[in-house]
Amino acid sequence: MYNKVKIRLMALLGALMLVGFVGMIGFTLGNKITHHQAVKEAEKNASRVLEEKVKENQDKTLSEQNIKDFLIQYYTKKKLGENNHRIKSFMTESAYNKELTEQEKAVNQVNKEFVVDYVFEEATIFINHQTNEAIVEVSYSLTHLSEVTDGQQFKNTHRETDTLKLSYSLASGKLLVSQITPWQLNLSDLSDGGVTYFENQGLSGGSSSSLIPSLEIGQKTE
Repeated sequence: MYNKVKIRLMALLGALMLVGFVGMIGFTLGNKITHHQAVKEAEKNASRVLEEKVKENQDKTLSEQNIKDFLIQYYTKKKLGENNHRIKSFMTESAYNKELTEQEKAVNQVNKEFVVDYVFEEATIFINHQTNEAIVEVSYSLTHLSEVTDGQQFKNTHRETDTLKLSYSLASGKLLVSQITPWQLNLSDLSDGGVTYFENQGLSGGSSSSLIPSLEIGQKTE
């Protein structure tokens, strides 16, 4: 009788120890999983903060790429005004309104239906990081349409070049185009494509940038 009671007590004690052991393992594993998840979440948050900081710094630093992104959207359009919703986010409000006013001039409205299919091709960009200004020479193609005569309309596609001075200002935490001014010279008028001239003026750059956009044509930016 005594042995039976002893055996039952030992079995009960063993069962309790087993339950306790399993519970301890479960608690330990649970803590490890929770800790692992916490570490992963912390790493994810740290990565997100870093990415936001990098993007913030990029938005406040004038670079060849963000100038090119603007030029691609500015010079690629079906016709005058078609790209307004794309260029708006690259420009200050005053610069954008000035662009709209320029488009509404009679001479531009008359030609609107006869000059179409503008396509950015390449740009040479010189940047002054001290003043947040850039001199750009942009090559693009466009198509002139004739008036319809006897049911026929002729097309003439050719290449043109613009040289501009772009001025940038900080607005809403970003560098935006605040002024677009025609520049008096073409880079081909200067020796070595203007490299020495612009270096003496404190500008850097000069490499030709062809159409490999970081922002796709027609993509609406935030």
